[in-house]
Amino acid sequence: MKITVAAISFLVLSFLSSPSSAAPNEWESLMTKGHNACRNDKCTDAQKFYENAFKLVEASGYRDNRYTQSLNCIADTYRRQHKYDQAIDAFQRMISAEEKRYGENDAQVALSLKPLLNLYNSLKRHKEAEAIARRILRIDEMTFGTEHSETLNDLVQLSTVLCYERKFDEAEQLLKRVLIIQERYGNSVSINTIDAMNNLAGLNYTQARYSQALPLYEKVLQLRQKLLGEHHSEVVQSFRDLAMLYKAQHNYKMVIVYCEKTNEEVEKQPDLSATALAASLRELAEAYKAGGEYEKAQKTFLREWKTRQRYPYSTAAEIDQSLQRIVSSYTCCNKYELAKPYLNCLKVRRSRYYEALVAKSKEPKAVSTAVTGFNNLGVLCLNCNQLLDAEKYFTRAIEIDPHYALAYENRRIVRKKLGNEKGAEKDRGAVKNTRYWRSAQG
Repeated sequence: MKITVAAISFLVLSFLSSPSSAAPNEWESLMTKGHNACRNDKCTDAQKFYENAFKLVEASGYRDNRYTQSLNCIADTYRRQHKYDQAIDAFQRMISAEEKRYGENDAQVALSLKPLLNLYNSLKRHKEAEAIARRILRIDEMTFGTEHSETLNDLVQLSTVLCYERKFDEAEQLLKRVLIIQERYGNSVSINTIDAMNNLAGLNYTQARYSQALPLYEKVLQLRQKLLGEHHSEVVQSFRDLAMLYKAQHNYKMVIVYCEKTNEEVEKQPDLSATALAASLRELAEAYKAGGEYEKAQKTFLREWKTRQRYPYSTAAEIDQSLQRIVSSYTCCNKYELAKPYLNCLKVRRSRYYEALVAKSKEPKAVSTAVTGFNNLGVLCLNCNQLLDAEKYFTRAIEIDPHYALAYENRRIVRKKLGNEKGAEKDRGAVKNTRYWRSAQG
């Protein structure tokens, strides 16, 4: 489910004449240096520039616009450095100054509250975010009226917070209110209308009301295409939303349709990154596989793997997961010979990695990862009828952790297929004697 929240950047406050004795040029110079440092991701330097600028105007207090502007920039540098408590404190000081200057119910105060609202949302402190969102809505209703565009933005914003808190009924009523107001003024197509409709569709989706979500998602797609253009990123997101909805209904034919549309648009992007392409190809391949179009799935999984190989920043884990998906796509069609070269490559890469984990680290988590990994390699080999290798990997998992019951059970199955009845019976007894088996039996 995608919930749209309007991005709020720095508050842009007009510079007014001030009673401060600080030289405007000196303050502006420090602020400019701070902005430049921010643009270059040098947040520590930016913070120092903004703090020095604030010291110049601190004595004049809230009556000077530069006081609140400096505080806002300081708060944002704290946020960028993940110093959230300091950021909240600076935002609250800025809001307090605005309240003193304009009054508690002024539109400027509502504007000043929005960065703090966004910060609370990003920290998942939704109860505090809800209180601020309600206050912003109340101020803007008093200032602009109940049907003003700013009020409609606030309604969408509050509904978003309520969704995070799973207060779906109230969120739905707020979104319906937005749509009713928009329709009253001639069904005007606006970002606000689209956001409200998309959020309402998402609400219906999360509550499995798919028949109600579908026409809303389709309308959102139509409006986005009309307002933003056929190839906009938000149009691509609509394709993904519809694929997600049809997947929940197990309608894989339509999932494939929208995954193909998504990938077609992704591949047209002029600045397409390998990561975005690989992710899109994976979604499409998995749609093909779920829909029973195995040959298309195999070809698309191969494209994903080759894309990740070409990209210098792909991690070993990402490449190995791509290989595993290729192997699985072949084995589900019993094409073991076609799977073999990719499985062999995967075995070499993964076994080397797991042995390194065991050799370099005695931490339980690392050892557990190696044990599970060898067991999973064994399962892949078993699925590809490589029984001797499967037995080898299950045995290695047991050597690392003699109490890992699943590896004994899997090795028992392999040994039975190999005709080693004595070994299979021995593994069956070992399973019952492991601590995991005993704990499972109570």
